Amino acid sequence: MGMSGENLRLYNELWEKQYQGITSADMAKTDLPHTTSSPDGGRYNAVFGAALFQQLQTSSVLFGALPKFAYSRSGFRVRKSRYVTSAGGSEATVAVSENGAVPDSVASDTLEVTVGTKEQALAIEISERMRLLATKNDDIAMDVANELEYAKQNFMYLINAKLNEDVTTVASTSVESIDRVVSSYAEVANCTGDVHTNDADIYSQDRDAAASWCDAYVDHNSSTARALSKKIVAGLVDQTVRAGAVPTDQFWYTGSDTWAQLMLLYDSQVRYVQPEATGLTNPTADGKGQGINVGKEMATL
Repeated sequence: MGMSGENLRLYNELWEKQYQGITSADMAKTDLPHTTSSPDGGRYNAVFGAALFQQLQTSSVLFGALPKFAYSRSGFRVRKSRYVTSAGGSEATVAVSENGAVPDSVASDTLEVTVGTKEQALAIEISERMRLLATKNDDIAMDVANELEYAKQNFMYLINAKLNEDVTTVASTSVESIDRVVSSYAEVANCTGDVHTNDADIYSQDRDAAASWCDAYVDHNSSTARALSKKIVAGLVDQTVRAGAVPTDQFWYTGSDTWAQLMLLYDSQVRYVQPEATGLTNPTADGKGQGINVGKEMATL
């Protein structure tokens, strides 16, 4: 019911006498605010980014560097000798005496190398429920197109990982590693503690019996580790070219740790990215140089 003016004045006076100096915060009672936790936490849903952040090493450098082409042959043929006078015989010469007879014909030793096919597969499967949920805002993280792209990248990474296996890892149904391709009888014979019988055999070629045409150059040092040096680098360049490598087609593949050591070895070598021509200095009366322009190529690594 309403209050008269006198009663209202008395009410206000009593209020001031009773609660003078007390704020509303001092009078607050226990409450239950709406928060992100229980019991009203269901009103809030944490939403995360739809894309999956990839915090993994998934590079496939070696796989990317190797050539790819359609499989159209069962292998290849190799010429494992220069012209010889007979099968497995000595190398032919071109010396003929004056008015001598026409020399006997010669041929080279050839061989067939079988390179079979291997099947590689990586499968992912998405349930019908997950596919339906992925179309709703409740769970947009299952982006099928993005997942397929990641599967493709991961497939290449797994092949790249196999390419980087040690020579002792026999491939079986997997792809062959570069370390098994680049091996030799010398490595097998001198690294007996690490390389075992048949480890270096590839494409039905036996590297255990003796040195042969299918040996690569391997600077194995009999399995004894060494600190990287310019001498080792120069020796590798020299010996690989001697073994038949073509410098214009050759590339170097190594780990980031070895690359860092190489940079430290050659950090004093200057690289001129944009060389400029300069004139032969012969100042004239106005102080300007004159003469023909000359340039010099600086060695780079």
